[in-house]
Amino acid sequence: MNIALLTYPIEKSPGGVGVLVQNLVRNIITLDQDNTYHLVHYEKYDNPIYEQNEILYKHYQHLPVMFSDSWYLRRNSEKFDIVHRFSPGGFIFAIKSKIVVSVNDLFLYKSYPFNQTLKINLARHFNRNSIRKADAVIAISEFTKQEIIETFNISERKIHVVYCAPNDFEVPPNGSDELLIEHYGITKKFILFVSTIEPRKNLLSLVKAFEMLKERYGIPESLVIVGQKGWGFKATLNYIERSKYKNYIIQTGYVPSSHLPAFYSLASLFVYPSFMEGFGIPPLEAMQFGCPTLTSNTSSLPEVVPHPEMMFDPHDANDIAQKCLTILTDPDARSRNIDLGWENVKRFSWQESARRIIEIYNSLQS
Repeated sequence: MNIALLTYPIEKSPGGVGVLVQNLVRNIITLDQDNTYHLVHYEKYDNPIYEQNEILYKHYQHLPVMFSDSWYLRRNSEKFDIVHRFSPGGFIFAIKSKIVVSVNDLFLYKSYPFNQTLKINLARHFNRNSIRKADAVIAISEFTKQEIIETFNISERKIHVVYCAPNDFEVPPNGSDELLIEHYGITKKFILFVSTIEPRKNLLSLVKAFEMLKERYGIPESLVIVGQKGWGFKATLNYIERSKYKNYIIQTGYVPSSHLPAFYSLASLFVYPSFMEGFGIPPLEAMQFGCPTLTSNTSSLPEVVPHPEMMFDPHDANDIAQKCLTILTDPDARSRNIDLGWENVKRFSWQESARRIIEIYNSLQS
């Protein structure tokens, strides 16, 4: 079969969905010698993944990407037996190919005040249409699968759960101390946060917990925030600017993936306070470097980190602070956390996820 993979998230979203697409596509095209893959995106990019079977289409700059790829597919779908889009949306026009859509979360459908905009309502409409048109839907967790069923009232039989895995980092953390000092000015112990800065990632609660740890217990660690600004970031950054402990809070902005191992391998603790995740890759990345890890106990995260002692209530800054304090001050709890992390991360593999997706493609063969 000829299979088109819409790979533009690799360039557009280098974190999050881009990590998922990069790792899945690399493993799919390596493992599957029976089908022919075409990597479809809109901007020339220096990435070895595009050495074979790259297709570039025209991106209409003032329109969402889904309009551009939908227009390309309307005129070219006869070339492909299957088209796989790694996020909902698109498929605005009828096409001849079978459709596979990945769903990473249904955050747009949550009734947060910041989700009530025209742009989001349009995205909901196109997402719903593409999911209903799909011949197969890939959910990245059981939590996401159940949300799809409840939100769209579609058959459970066409939804397949395929987990993510930690990023396959290409650069080992040799010289990590020097890298953090030279590039980011980090010279002391630190608690680590890695994610886009936006309301649902709940950085604000972590900052409040960090203030408690400083005020009540005088911990020596700084708080290092790794991630670019997303939507709605101003309230969190304004709070940090007013914080009594702002001089202990380091914001690096976006960090290239080759630098992340240095952060994970040197952090005293990694904390992931997100309110909602379709999966949650960063905790697994931290675990694979032996970094003690704590996460929220909400949404899909109990699937990713199934140990209650590694979790907290993301709505309770005091709970976050107390769980952090235990890891920072109790050597036995710290050692157990690291051991649980080592074992947990073994459950996830991009190769196994890619094999599962290849099976889904083959099941759609007419």
